[in-house]
Parts: sequence; structure tokens; C-alpha cells
Amino acid sequence: MARPLFLAENLLSWRTFPDHVLTASSTETGLDVRFVGTGRRQRSLNRWAPSTTNADAYVTCAFNRVRAFTHLAIDRDHNLSGYPIQVRASDDGFSTYTTVASATIPTGVYPNSRLSDGLPIRTEEGAILWDLGEQNAKAARIFVPAMGAGLKPEIVGLHLGLGWSPEHALRKPYSHGKIRLVYEVERSPEGWAAAGTIGKLRVGQPGLRLERSEYPQARYHIEELFFARKPMWLVMDVNEAEKARYVVAPPGDAGFEIADGQWSGWVGEVPYEELEPRIIAGVSAS
Repeated sequence: MARPLFLAENLLSWRTFPDHVLTASSTETGLDVRFVGTGRRQRSLNRWAPSTTNADAYVTCAFNRVRAFTHLAIDRDHNLSGYPIQVRASDDGFSTYTTVASATIPTGVYPNSRLSDGLPIRTEEGAILWDLGEQNAKAARIFVPAMGAGLKPEIVGLHLGLGWSPEHALRKPYSHGKIRLVYEVERSPEGWAAAGTIGKLRVGQPGLRLERSEYPQARYHIEELFFARKPMWLVMDVNEAEKARYVVAPPGDAGFEIADGQWSGWVGEVPYEELEPRIIAGVSAS
């Protein structure tokens, strides 16, 4: 079992980084480029698109200082499948820049997709995860070349930041998340049951075992960001990244401690539940 990856930091979130500035090549009337960093997943209410079709388009984030970032996530319901995109970095306001990653967004989901391959990976619900390698810059840009006549990019969410992978694999028991069904049941006097709209989400509580030197990273990424209910991309196994989920922390006690036992470092659990999972519409039981 390979190591997990936690991507809670999002440099494009104006709530987490109020001094960062998000801009775009242009923006369709009624939309706002800041939508891409909110973590909201409803396409009809939260998306960015440029105002013109068949033209180069981009989203730029200028940081308040040099920042490191390692991973990009593009949330589900984008229209970039089969099209090339680039990630660019600059230290001078894009007078000059470096293309740190360039690839075509995959159209299919492939089992055992490894983040370490350095190519964008499509998750089971259509989001994209991309290991960019460690980059350091004052600004980053997600660049989409002209897509063709009548076409323009539409992006619901972008998540760019520094991912964290602990040295040790997760403690057992281990899973990619158990399934929780959420629905109301109406039962007739005869005992027959009818279900309303059905929701299904992944939940879990992976256990971590940390070296003492790792606790500062866990404290930042998990305790300060994720446990403040910042959305996080959770990859339980970097060699099966197609199973990644966008998650938040549920209410309750959580954190790390030095416990009794053979392990002298920090231990703890990271409880999560999937953020805004797709609704299974039109399903009923009787």
C-alpha cells in the first residue's frame, strides 16, 4: 500500500489567502473568476468561463510572496476533456514565464493511475488531478489554448497548492471510503416503503502514524486547514489516484496525540465526508 496525499491548501481560495489576486483573460457576464477557488461544486451556480469563444483563455493567481505548489485539481463538470492545457509560473507578472506542465486532459478513467507519472489523472467522477512537481513562483496561470469555433473553457473549481504526503502508509483498517446512503423513507400502514431523492457519499476516518518531525506539516495541512472545514482532495493511495475524493471534515473531535504504545511519534485520525456528492435523481424503492 502506497502513501496517501492530502491537498488541503488552495492558493486560489480568497478566503484562505485574501492577499492573493485572481484574474482572468476575460469573464462571461454574470460570472466571477473568484468562483473557481470557493470549493463549491454546483455548476449552475459556481463556474468561470471567458466572454469570448475560440480564443486563448486563462486564470491567473498572483501571490503575496513566493509560494510553493505541487498539485493542481480541476473539479468535475469542466469541459476540458480531450483538450490541451498548460500550467505556467512567473516571478515578474508574466512578462516572462515558465511552462511547468503541459498535457491533454484525459477523457477516460484508468485503474491504478499513478500521480507520480506527472500526467493529469481523471477521477471516477470526472475531476482531474495533476502532480506538477514542486514549483516556486510569485504567480501561477492555468492556460487553455483556443478550443475551436464556438467553444470556450468552462471550469467549476480549481485547486492549486502544496500537497502533503506522510512518510508512512495509513494505519489499518484501510479503505477508499465507506458508502453512506442518505435519504428519507415514507412507510405505508401496510409496511411498504418509498424512498425520496437518494444521496450517496464516501465517508471514512483514516489513521495516521507520524514521525515527530512530521507533526508541523500535519498541524498546518490537517489541523489548521482541513479541520477548519477547508475542502481537501484526499488521495488514499497515490498509485490509485483515480479514486480520489473531494472531502470536508465533519463535526466532532479530531487531531493528533502522542499515545501509549510502541510508537513514539504522533498518531491520529482524519475523519472526512465527501463534499457535495452527486445526487442520484429519480430513484425510488417500494
